[in-house]
Amino acid sequence: MIVTIIEFFANISAVSTSLIQEPAVVVADQDLGPIWEPDPVKFSFETPAWYVVGILIFLTCCYLILRRIIHYRQNAYRREAIKELTQINQSNSNNELHLQLSELLVILKMVAFKAYGRKNVATLYGKPWLLFLESKAKNTPFSNYEAIISRTIYENARPDIKELDELKRLSKKWIQTHA
Repeated sequence: MIVTIIEFFANISAVSTSLIQEPAVVVADQDLGPIWEPDPVKFSFETPAWYVVGILIFLTCCYLILRRIIHYRQNAYRREAIKELTQINQSNSNNELHLQLSELLVILKMVAFKAYGRKNVATLYGKPWLLFLESKAKNTPFSNYEAIISRTIYENARPDIKELDELKRLSKKWIQTHA
C-alpha cells in the first residue's frame, strides 16, 4: 500500500513538471477580429432602491434631530440653574456671603428636585444631603465642605470667599454632570 501511495505522488509530480516545462502556444499570426464590448450600463437614480435609500437617510436625519431637540429640552433646567448660579452676587459683606451660600444651596436643591423628584430629595439635609450630591456625580466632594456649610447656615458664621467660590465651581460641575 505504501508503494502505491509513493507511485501516485510520483506520477502527480511528473505530470505537474511536464505542464510547467511545456511552452505556451502563442497565436500571433491569426487575426481575431475586433473586440466586441457591451454597451455601457446607464446610471440613474430612477430605480426603486434609490428611493428606499433616500427615505431611510431622511428618516435617520429626522430621528437624530428629534432626539437632539428632546435632549436639549430635557436639559433646560440645567442651563437655567447655571444661569442663576452665575448671577449670585460677588459681595464681601458678611450678610451677603451668607445669602450667597444659601442661594447656592437652594439652586442645588431645585435642580435635584427636577432631576430626582421631590420624594427622594425633600427630606435630605446636612451630611445625607451632601452625600446624596456626591453619589449623583463623579468628583464632586461636597462632604469636604460640610463644616463650612453648617457653620454658615446654623452658626451664622462668615464663609471664606475662596471656599465659597470653590463651592460655586463644584456646584456648577455637579449641575452639568449629574446623572
